[in-house]
Amino acid sequence: MKQEYIQQVGRALPLPGKQKREVLRDLEELFASAGEHGESEAQVLDRLGSPEEYAKEVLAQTGYAPRPGKLPWGWPSPPWCAGCVWPCSSGARAAACRRTPSAGR
Repeated sequence: MKQEYIQQVGRALPLPGKQKREVLRDLEELFASAGEHGESEAQVLDRLGSPEEYAKEVLAQTGYAPRPGKLPWGWPSPPWCAGCVWPCSSGARAAACRRTPSAGR
């Protein structure tokens, strides 16, 4: 269970090799520490969430931002607005987006 989870996290992380190895080593240590404190692998897995959720949390903590069109986990790249860094939540293109300076003008 643990090794499969760690491998899935590794596949979900679009980090450079050294950073990815550090994250996976830390994850190994987390499992070891939890075991020393009486927590089972199943409890740790439940606490961490899915490998994809864990990988997203790691990316958020490291500040890593994949380029548009290169998102991990097979997700399509969201429509990005011209002039802003946020994806349009409505799926609107730049001309219709309320966040762009020229929207609605």
